[in-house]
Amino acid sequence: MSGQANTGDNGIGACKDAFRRRSHSLLAGVSLLALAAAPALAEDWQQRLRNMETGAAPSFDLGPIQIAQVTMAESRRFDIPAGDLQSALLAFSQTVDLQLLYPAEMTAGLATQGVQGEYTPEEALRRLLDGTGMTYRYASADAVTIERAAGRPDPKWLRPVIVTPKRVGEADDPERYDRIDPISRLTREQFGDLPNDRRLSDVMDRMPGVFFRGPVGVNRDIKFRGLDKGFNRFELDGIQLPGVSGERDFRVNRLSPLEIDVIEILRNPGASYEGDGIAGRIEATSRPIPDELKFELEALGGGVDTLDGSFRQFRAAVGDRPNENYGYNIFIDQARTPREKDKTKTTFDAANAFKEQEIEDETVIEDSLNLSGQLAVYLGDDTFRLKPKINIQESAKDKRKDKIKPGKDVETEFETGSSDDMTAGATLEHERKFNGGVLLKSDLSGFLTTEDADKLKRVFKGNTFDKQEEEVSELDDYQVQLRSSARIPIDYILPQDFHTGFQLRNRVRDQGKTKVETKADGTVTDKTEPGDSFTVDERLYAGFIESELFFSDNTSIKPGVRVETLQRLSEASGSPNSSTIRTDVLPSLQFRHSLDQNTVVKAAVSKKLNRPKFEEVVPFSKEKGDRFEVGNPDVQPAEAWNFDLEVTHATKSYLFSALLFRKEISNVIDITKTNEKKNGKDVFQVENVGDGWVHGLELEQRINMQVFNGNLDGLVLWANEGIYDSELTLDDTGEKQPFAEQRKFLLNAGADYQFPDKRTKLNIAAKYLGSLTKVKAVDEREVEDSRLLIDVGLRHTVTPNITVTFDVINVFDPDQDKNLFKGTDTTFDSETSGRVFFLGLQAKF
Repeated sequence: MSGQANTGDNGIGACKDAFRRRSHSLLAGVSLLALAAAPALAEDWQQRLRNMETGAAPSFDLGPIQIAQVTMAESRRFDIPAGDLQSALLAFSQTVDLQLLYPAEMTAGLATQGVQGEYTPEEALRRLLDGTGMTYRYASADAVTIERAAGRPDPKWLRPVIVTPKRVGEADDPERYDRIDPISRLTREQFGDLPNDRRLSDVMDRMPGVFFRGPVGVNRDIKFRGLDKGFNRFELDGIQLPGVSGERDFRVNRLSPLEIDVIEILRNPGASYEGDGIAGRIEATSRPIPDELKFELEALGGGVDTLDGSFRQFRAAVGDRPNENYGYNIFIDQARTPREKDKTKTTFDAANAFKEQEIEDETVIEDSLNLSGQLAVYLGDDTFRLKPKINIQESAKDKRKDKIKPGKDVETEFETGSSDDMTAGATLEHERKFNGGVLLKSDLSGFLTTEDADKLKRVFKGNTFDKQEEEVSELDDYQVQLRSSARIPIDYILPQDFHTGFQLRNRVRDQGKTKVETKADGTVTDKTEPGDSFTVDERLYAGFIESELFFSDNTSIKPGVRVETLQRLSEASGSPNSSTIRTDVLPSLQFRHSLDQNTVVKAAVSKKLNRPKFEEVVPFSKEKGDRFEVGNPDVQPAEAWNFDLEVTHATKSYLFSALLFRKEISNVIDITKTNEKKNGKDVFQVENVGDGWVHGLELEQRINMQVFNGNLDGLVLWANEGIYDSELTLDDTGEKQPFAEQRKFLLNAGADYQFPDKRTKLNIAAKYLGSLTKVKAVDEREVEDSRLLIDVGLRHTVTPNITVTFDVINVFDPDQDKNLFKGTDTTFDSETSGRVFFLGLQAKF
């Protein structure tokens, strides 16, 4: 395979052809296990609820009240986008200064078409509720009751009635306030104004506790809550996608934010979520189908350090619900992204004498294509959704590295490489609502990730050719998953929301790699090692039970337990196969108490685990520099008890949240030195190396400056901070060190300003990364200096449907500086990537 990259515009087409050749047929249909018994169960609960009518939640039936003409009859401007109904109702309440009263679960999961334009408040509310099955009636002079329309089933939701508090300004987040889970959320309305929203990773990088390694444009591996990328898990619509990384994470720079409605950080999720992922889970949810035709189009151009057009991006979205029986969404995102990296490493010995220098110049061009959609069919109480998705990414790299040593010829490496990877698949969802409030959800998904990559390196000493190294690799990673769960409202002893379900998943990762070295004299050596080709086949069987019990309108707890059994078969060329099976019982308990309508306290404790990387459970043995590394199929998952305590206070104008957490982690997995040697080199093996802890404080603030009633109207300030500390104690030496990639401090801050003309917005976003210390060996550590990154964006509305955008990313282009201390040598490493400019045009209809 050639090491020369294809950077032409037809590369996407070639990759799509490869997909057609290699794609696997995906399962269709969805199993509704136990569906036959569900109607009888629903009827039973419906009858029980009718018998308990007198104990139901307080009624809103206060009789018709004439609303003041000035409140509901005067036209005003509304700009509420399509999306989550609860969020839209809060935006409406803010605009007209009314309270809305409704049970929270009655509107949970419903979507609205939104409302834009000049309407009376009554007309606007009617449009928001159109197609949702909801209607409204007046409760008082400043309150409106939301209820089910006549003829719609009325599940007697037993959760306490939610009276929408007047904390509905820019700072409000009702879902975050009302749910028992300690979460942080970023809605489309919020991240749509960020200066950099080109990839999903760029958006997520502004969330509390999240950071990415690497220069601008290389944001792909999530680091979360002071832990390395292997400790977190990412989900798209509840599906943990297979990816090219062997760390079980997903490189979110491959995804487009165009299709995303909400991003949630699940800091301490309950039993209904998979137990793998000690740091937590990050879940992105697709945009709902609008009730009327919506169309978006965006074209962008830019480049590194100049608007030369080397960066190009085109995005389009269309959605509609032509009638009550079906609807659809289609999203397209195609981009060409160049990135450049200049890096210098200089090493000095103990006497501060120059020892070695490396100068590296790298250019990478990525072409990506994202196609996704949703087709929904509504049949009475049943809803079916088909969500197909394909992501294709081609990458071409060209790098030169010069190695300079005193008294020796300069050694120069020329490296070219290319990779074509794809993630494709579909999810079929079914949702059934029964009389009595029983809700059954099921989904069947199949996804495939493939990657073809090659790398060619030519080494010269002086002007003389020394050797050539070529590496070719292929990867197939596919999974099929079935899930089903039922929610049942119960009013027995205590009102509660009972939730139970199961999950079945089969994931197979198959990797092949060959390495060949050719010397100047023509000698060819096969450098392929036994662990370079392997197969890991995992089967997960899981079930859970949890129930949220309501002691009062203000207080609830949710105990739960999840049981997971993982069966694994590991195979590697040149090594015997290995088979393991393990069952984990993972309890959880969550607590929520509202101190008042603006302040809520949440707490959670749970047991989680962290399964090893795929390569770590393969019986491999590979040579890496001055040592050999050996896999371990018998290595056990890391385990942790997680504790979180959160207080959130939100008013009409500001939000403040503080969260304390601690993780007691045991059986941490790492490569550690053994007493063995191979070919005169030390042998390092994957093992459970020790126990440790991570704790921290995470803060969030958001304030609408109109509270000061001055010239600051239109200005919103926001920030979030994370302060972390950790300690890992190694079993063999007793040595204590911080966890890998654990930064002491993270800061995100920004300002959103809308000019008085209401047509121009200025957005500034900053990120401060505290210093990072990594212990690599007993006599080796790396210290990365702190950095401040600033992005600026400008949005100007030319017409109600057309907006011009201009962004500058990485405005001050700070160097990424590291110091490596190894023995008596000190290496200074400096890297820069340049600032990026974007000019774009948006159209929304």
